Amino acid sequence: MIPAPEKATILFLEPGKPARVETVDGRLLNSSEWLRSKLGGWPERVRLERTDRDDRLLGLIVDEEGHLKGLPGNFFMRYPGGELYPIAGPVLGVAF
Repeated sequence: MIPAPEKATILFLEPGKPARVETVDGRLLNSSEWLRSKLGGWPERVRLERTDRDDRLLGLIVDEEGHLKGLPGNFFMRYPGGELYPIAGPVLGVAF
């Protein structure tokens, strides 16, 4: 579960479209129904080993089966060993 601030700023990334910033009620980040409506599938939280300038942890929320469903590719991430893996479908970028 993500700590729920009153307001949350998210980065919404859809394949083939410009990224956009949205401000939402922070409690929505813990709502499976809302996340499924944004992602089109079951949400999977991916914690990144990075922080923003305010020292908040960064993470992604993705459709856990986006690649298996054949959704359009969004971008690649790198495993710690250096291998690339695809992220498919819509993605929410969050700081918490």
